[in-house]
Amino acid sequence: MEKQIDLYGKTTENSTDNRQKWEDLSIWKSVLQKAVRRGETTRAMYAAYNLVSLNSWSCWKRLSVIVDENVGQPEAIVAVDVLYRKFLALKKETKDNDLSWDAKRCAICTDKILAEAPKDRRADEFLELLEAIAKHSGNEALRKKEQELEAIPDEA
Repeated sequence: MEKQIDLYGKTTENSTDNRQKWEDLSIWKSVLQKAVRRGETTRAMYAAYNLVSLNSWSCWKRLSVIVDENVGQPEAIVAVDVLYRKFLALKKETKDNDLSWDAKRCAICTDKILAEAPKDRRADEFLELLEAIAKHSGNEALRKKEQELEAIPDEA
């Protein structure tokens, strides 16, 4: 068993002895993110169902990444957090590792919200710009952009 950390910093255990399971996880994580980015709601919900069924921790970790990278809307961020907390509460109620209908619905609803939300990658694009400015200080266009960012306007 491999110990991993969930979204709240708590230790979880994941079995690493089934190679096919982990390959499937990688595929479903990719399908999930691409479907959300493209706004393909039904495909995104199907990917979330498969991913949460294979490994709920991986599903929620991916959903957390997607909401930050691809959506970035406050309502979506809050919805993901609320549904994750609800999922955790529902999972605690079960005696075995099987997920309840309601727990699976939390992941699927989260993915539906993300797929239908307006997409906004400006935070990542801004970080990429700052990284490019730092790496390529000799580039005139990037130097000009840096000066624009550093300029303090006179008007309030």
